[in-house]
Amino acid sequence: MQQAVSLLARREHSSRELRDKLRARSFSAEAVDAALAALREQDLQSDYRFAEACTRSLMDRGYGSLRVAGELRERGVSGDIAQAFESSAREGDLKRACEALRQKTRVRALARAQMLRFLSQRGYPGEVARRAVDTALQESRDD
Repeated sequence: MQQAVSLLARREHSSRELRDKLRARSFSAEAVDAALAALREQDLQSDYRFAEACTRSLMDRGYGSLRVAGELRERGVSGDIAQAFESSAREGDLKRACEALRQKTRVRALARAQMLRFLSQRGYPGEVARRAVDTALQESRDD
């Protein structure tokens, strides 16, 4: 229990992350399950809170909704919670994609395909990436 609280004091963890870290420290499965249940009961560990923090962090760093969903699933967040946060991240995708392109140096020197690939790698859906690239190209022509 002390090890779990220590890990949670640093940052939020999903229950699967916490389980994996505690198991790696040679705690028995029964002890880990009991500790996780006690942490959830005391509201010290919450997959919802973890998903919220992870989503906010990724969005602040300019990642898209597909990346958010992938990260949450990779870290063991249940499908319902991951889907809810992916939906909320999708709402601001176009704005974040446009901002990511603005921050990318030399937008004028980048080809359309390079911009699309950049946004795709950051986890933006294809349609959002295309609209953001069109906006960026229009803005660069206006300058």
